[in-house]
Amino acid sequence: HCGAASRLTSGLRGRRRHLPRHVGARTRRAATAAAVAAAATAAAAVAAAIAVRARRRQQQKDVPLDRTDALLKLVQWVKDMGATGLDGLILAQSPIPGCGRVVYATRDFEPGEELCRVPAEIILSVPFKVAQAIEEEPEILLAQILLAEKRLGAKSFVAPYIASLPAEGEYPLVHPLFWPADTRLDELFEGSAHGMRWADWCLRSAARRVDALLSSGAAVDDSEARWALATVDSRGFTFQPDSEDESLALVPFLDMVNTGVTTWKCSFKPPGPPSEGAPLEIEEPIRRGEEILYEYGDNSSAMLWMRYGFLGNHDGPNPHEGAAFSVDVQEALASDSAELREAKVAVLVENQPMFEIDDPLFFTLPDDAEFGRALYPVSRLLACCSIEELETLRPTSLWPPMYLGPEFEVRARSLLAQWLRGALQACDDSACKLQEALAKGTALFPSEQHRSLHEFAARLLERERPLLEFELRSCEDFLSAAAAALDERGGDAFAAVDRREAFEAEWWDRRLGWKPGNGAK
Repeated sequence: HCGAASRLTSGLRGRRRHLPRHVGARTRRAATAAAVAAAATAAAAVAAAIAVRARRRQQQKDVPLDRTDALLKLVQWVKDMGATGLDGLILAQSPIPGCGRVVYATRDFEPGEELCRVPAEIILSVPFKVAQAIEEEPEILLAQILLAEKRLGAKSFVAPYIASLPAEGEYPLVHPLFWPADTRLDELFEGSAHGMRWADWCLRSAARRVDALLSSGAAVDDSEARWALATVDSRGFTFQPDSEDESLALVPFLDMVNTGVTTWKCSFKPPGPPSEGAPLEIEEPIRRGEEILYEYGDNSSAMLWMRYGFLGNHDGPNPHEGAAFSVDVQEALASDSAELREAKVAVLVENQPMFEIDDPLFFTLPDDAEFGRALYPVSRLLACCSIEELETLRPTSLWPPMYLGPEFEVRARSLLAQWLRGALQACDDSACKLQEALAKGTALFPSEQHRSLHEFAARLLERERPLLEFELRSCEDFLSAAAAALDERGGDAFAAVDRREAFEAEWWDRRLGWKPGNGAK
């Protein structure tokens, strides 16, 4: 827990079945999607991509767009186009309400096998380097390609795939792309800083992207634009993430495989670009009759909701669960002298150049509470009562850990405990308000969609609260042990020294610093 303050605010770390690394950068750069020149360039890129497929289309007969048994027709089409491994798989109705048809194994599979591979010819993709070159988001370009193919109808090379996709109005209405205009984030996420941050980012992104699709003429109306973006958002795959050759793609059939938060047995880690096909690899033994599941990425419940429109709870607790809280810097520095305030702000800026004193510090759990991360170092920084204490920390940029004695650490963890109690109180207050609203029935809500959003928000708080509670308990463990060790009332001086030395031997590590509460014993 004693980490560097190399980053004082957490980025959005989720992956869209390997979420692209450009998420953070996207929040910082100005939206260029609506610019006329960018739209024209993007349209040209789409036209070029369509032209490539047109050459393949010359030798293919028109494919009817009848949606009857569209999924079964999709499977046959994918096989006909050269996909491998599908003979060991079958589509069947999921026992989970609302999940529709999912993929099951019809034979046993062993680790190391390739479950299936979708050929490159039917993959719609956008290389990140192309998107960057024309200053456009990959999601927008891929949505434009999808809409262009949709416009071709039966003449589209991927007509069977488009016919198999959910139609407009069939995506979950709890997905941010379909939230009502009067949705109040402060009402839904008053107790979830993590959910609030994700929801705010997703709504801003959605507005920008919808505008780009409408401005470029790729979408005929708002509804079609949101359909295309929801398809890209919830069904997109990232090839070769965090590399120069990273691409965003739609992969027919593979996008029907569900996620298993704890029970996944497959992985999508293609070593090459979409031009080499899209393989799904076996990580754990799969037996005949099992549903095929793979991990979409390190997504918390809030991220699953905002990205895919579900919270994911059918196969156990989410090992990637996250929660967050924010700290008002102005309030934290209010009792300091002007000189000390200025010095603390200088350290914050030194470790996070984009830091603004009017902006709250944002911490994500459990990530920012790990060794080498920001939470504990920042609590020590803000707990400093003098320039001398601050200068002891500052030369090392708060890392490696400096020994300032248990009394100082008690001060820092007491401050952290105060923040966490505030976050827990906000969580509980918000949960109470949401439950009270839900208990009054549907008459209170303008629509069933509004009620569903409140229900999701309440369930999200239930999942996030244990992380805040755990971190608070960690602080309190340390504070309780410190109080017993530093209590000098009664007994002789030698006994007091022995207790202090025993405490430090147990809780201080020369390499890592002060240990977390729950992991100390």
